[in-house]
Amino acid sequence: MVILVGRNVTELIHLKQRQNEALDQIEENLVNLATLNDQIRNPLMVISAYTEMGESEHTPVIMNQIQEIEGIINTLDRGFLESEKIREFLRKHHDVGFVHQGLT
Repeated sequence: MVILVGRNVTELIHLKQRQNEALDQIEENLVNLATLNDQIRNPLMVISAYTEMGESEHTPVIMNQIQEIEGIINTLDRGFLESEKIREFLRKHHDVGFVHQGLT
């Protein structure tokens, strides 16, 4: 007597593919976020330097706005670092891989 047991794993395969696509998108978003932070921070430093050199009645207002933008960027940086911790946890405990693993 021979008994055969079959199981359709198509849905499981599709779920795994969607999971990998979502994780790849998260990874790409994190890379873009890090790049964006630098692209904002660099010109902001130039604006700050020129503003400080050319003291005017508007200098305090401009410097205040620069500090607000820097605060936003720092908040994004903290989010990026927290996301890194989450990614590392997923790699370690759930055997989840990411496309751009050079960001560890």
